[in-house]
Amino acid sequence: MGNNRRLLNSIQVCGEDCNAQICPLCADENQKSQQVDVIMGTTMGEIDPHAESIDELLITLACRHVFTVETLDGICELSSYYRSDEQGSWTELAQPPPGPTGLRKPPLCPSCRGPITAKRYGRVFKGADLDISEQNLANSMLRTLKDIQGRINSLSMEKIKTWVVNAVTKIPDDVMNVQSLNSEQSAKIRRDYFKRNTNSPVGIAAFEQIDRVHGLPASLAKAWGPTAKLILTSYKACSTVASRRSAHGAAYEAALSTLYRHCMDQFLHGRAPLPTDVVPEDIAMEKAKIQCGSVPPKADKRFAVEAFWTSIEARESLIKVAGLWTEQIKDRYVTKHKGVVECWMDFVIFIQESINHDTLIALKIASESQTHRQVVKSSLLFIQAELDLFLHRLAKEQLSPVGPSRRKELMETSKIHLANSKMKLAQVSSMFRNATGGHPTQQQWLAQNFTVHMEGIIDEWNTLMDKIRKGGEVTAEEKREVIKALMAAEGYSFATRGHFYRCPNGHIYVIGECGGAMQTSRCPDCGATIGGNSHTLRSDNRSAGDMEAILGSLGAGPSPWPWARGV
Repeated sequence: MGNNRRLLNSIQVCGEDCNAQICPLCADENQKSQQVDVIMGTTMGEIDPHAESIDELLITLACRHVFTVETLDGICELSSYYRSDEQGSWTELAQPPPGPTGLRKPPLCPSCRGPITAKRYGRVFKGADLDISEQNLANSMLRTLKDIQGRINSLSMEKIKTWVVNAVTKIPDDVMNVQSLNSEQSAKIRRDYFKRNTNSPVGIAAFEQIDRVHGLPASLAKAWGPTAKLILTSYKACSTVASRRSAHGAAYEAALSTLYRHCMDQFLHGRAPLPTDVVPEDIAMEKAKIQCGSVPPKADKRFAVEAFWTSIEARESLIKVAGLWTEQIKDRYVTKHKGVVECWMDFVIFIQESINHDTLIALKIASESQTHRQVVKSSLLFIQAELDLFLHRLAKEQLSPVGPSRRKELMETSKIHLANSKMKLAQVSSMFRNATGGHPTQQQWLAQNFTVHMEGIIDEWNTLMDKIRKGGEVTAEEKREVIKALMAAEGYSFATRGHFYRCPNGHIYVIGECGGAMQTSRCPDCGATIGGNSHTLRSDNRSAGDMEAILGSLGAGPSPWPWARGV
C-alpha cells in the first residue's frame, strides 16, 4: 500500500484532498470501468499511472465521479480564466467573459450534474456562485422597483387636488410669512443636500422639511406633508434600492482597490517595469482588473440606475402635486403674500434641480458600467430635465412682467440649450451606433426610445424661443384684430369704451356687458386678483388705455357710466 500511496501522489493533482481521491490501482472493477475522459472515452482502468502529461492526471469530485484534468479543464473552460504559453503551461490570470445571459453558470459533473467544487476550479465555481447571488439580488431589486412604480402610477391627482384645496383653506392668512432665511443661506442648504448625496438620490428631508430647508411657513409645511406622503414613501424606497450593494459588488471593489494599490506600490518602488509613454495609474488599474480574476458585477449598477430613474419619476409626480399647491397659493396669496408664492416656486425649482442632479449621477453610473441603453435613456432624461428646469424658472419670472433686456438674456440662454440638445442628439446617437455595431434592431430601438423624443425636445425649445422673442406682448395690429373679433362675438357689446383693464402685474383682461366690475377673479397669467365689486374696480387694477384707444378708433363712443368716464 505504501508504494500505491506514492504512485497515487504521482497521478493525482497537487492541492486536492488526497484522502478524498480514488486510486486507480486500488479501485474496484466497477470504479475502473468508469469513463474518465468524455472525449476519448477512456476508462479509469485504461489510465497509464506512469504518464507524465498533466492532462491525464485524475481528480475525484465530491460526487465521487472521477475525470481527467483535460476533461474537467474543458468543462470548466479554464482557458478563459488563465493565460497559457505555447507549451500549454498556465502563466497568468485572465479576466473571464460573462456568460451568454451576462451571468456565469456553475460547472457541473457530466455524469450526475452535481457541482464541480475541486480546488483547481475554485475561481470558476466561486465566480458562478457570486453570479447566482447577484442574480438573486437583481430579482429582489426588480420586484421592489416594480412595486414602487405601481404605487406611483396608481396615484389619483384628482383626489390629491381635493386634499390640497381643503388644506389651503385651513391655513390662516396671518401665519403665511416666509421665514428669515436669506437667499445665500437657502442656497447653501440646498448645495449641501447635493454634495452629501453622490451615489444615492437627494435626501428625502429636502422635500419633507420644507420650512427648515426652504424657509416656507411652518403652517404650509405642515399642510404639505400629508398631500406628499404617498409619493415621498415611494421615493424613500427608491433611495434604499439605489444605495444597496451586493456582497459580490463589495468584494469586487475591495479586491480591486487592494490590487491597484499593490501595483502602484510596485511601480513606485521599481519592483515592476513600467512601459514608457503610459500613465502608471492606467496600467495599474488594468493589471488590477486582470489579477482580480472576475468581471465587474453589473446588477448593482444596473438597478442603481433604474432606482434613480424611478426616484425621478416619483419627483415628477411630486412636482405635479406641488403644481396643484402653486395654483392654490397663487389664487390666495399672490397679492397679500407674494413672497410666499415666490418661495414656494423656488421649492418647486429645487425639486427640478434635484432631478437634474440625479440624472447626471445615473448617467455616470451607466457610463462606468457600459450599459449603453441606460446611457441613452439617462442622457434623454437629463436633456428633458434641462428644459423643464428652464420652464419652472421662467414661470417664476413671469409673476411680474419680463422686460426687453431680460427677454434678450432668456433668448441667448435658450439658444445655448437648443444647440446643446442638437449636439447631444448627434453625440449619443453616434456613441450607441459605435457600441452596438450599427445593428438594425439596435438602431430601431434608438429611434423609438431616443431620437423621436429628442426631436420633440428640440421642437419645444424652438417654440419656447418664439414665445420669448414675442415676449408675451401683442403688437398693435394684433390687439386691433383681437378687439375686432370681440366686437363681432356674441355676448359682447363694445358700442362704448370702458371694457379693458390690467391686473396688478400688467396683464390685460376684459369685462363684458356694461364694463363695470361686479365680482373678483384671478388673472389667468399670474393669479393676481382682478375685477371688483358694485361697479368699483380694485385699487390695484387699472384701465388698459392702449386697448381703449384702439376700441375708440374702431368706432366705440365714450362710456356713459361714471366708473369709466374719461376712458
